[in-house]
Amino acid sequence: MSRKNTKNKKVKKETLDFYLNSLKPKLEEIVNSLGYTLNKLVFVTENEINYLRLTISRLDHTISIEDCEKVSRCIEDKLDNSNSIPISYTLEVESPGISVEDQEVKTEFVLNHSDMLWTVRV
Repeated sequence: MSRKNTKNKKVKKETLDFYLNSLKPKLEEIVNSLGYTLNKLVFVTENEINYLRLTISRLDHTISIEDCEKVSRCIEDKLDNSNSIPISYTLEVESPGISVEDQEVKTEFVLNHSDMLWTVRV
């Protein structure tokens, strides 16, 4: 079940932390099963929108938009089917990137559950 992420009632940090802690093992398992490593996982509210953000990597190649899409779609299917997060949120899967000082490109894929929004950030 997809959840449209619109500006919503403020969700307490404790609530986001609860969902994050309960989902972390499941998300690590999904990411690892696809051949990636979960580097970072956060659940935050910015401008009244909840974001579940995963940073993934892989030793044998740089993460591409296609990699982020693959992980995002798999996670979306599993989370939506299990109704694990009963609040509105946006799922973001991104690469670790390089620090701004190194002037390298950071690729990020953003999937909005309601209308498939793709974003590439540099």
